[in-house]
Amino acid sequence: GRPARDLAFGAIVKAVLRLRREQPAFRTAEYCTGRPRPGSDRKDIAWYTPVGSEMSGDDWRGEGRAIGVFFGDRPLFAVLFNGADADVPFALPEQPAVQWRLVFDTARGEEPATVAPGEPVATYTVTARSVAVFNGTAP
Repeated sequence: GRPARDLAFGAIVKAVLRLRREQPAFRTAEYCTGRPRPGSDRKDIAWYTPVGSEMSGDDWRGEGRAIGVFFGDRPLFAVLFNGADADVPFALPEQPAVQWRLVFDTARGEEPATVAPGEPVATYTVTARSVAVFNGTAP
């Protein structure tokens, strides 16, 4: 049989491909502008620090290796990247107006997650060198 690591990687690839196929936010033909689209009050894309604040010029020049990207068109998505050697806690943006639910976490593998997929969360610790994807609902 195939090694467990190969099987886990295959599961991640399948999850990413399924997400792209099922969610228009990940396959739009339009470029994101960082401004709201017509009919929306949220930016189509925004970049966040792990503490949940939108990134400033200084943040881009910093030493951090963790970043979040927020797709503000409906449906809402947050993708949290951690390229650091240590786990990084993230505050998800627009709390409490947006309820965030874990879609998948590349570090989970066969280990139980700290939060079950579908359970609302406000903060989440992203394991070193991994990515977590969240879907948000807002009124």
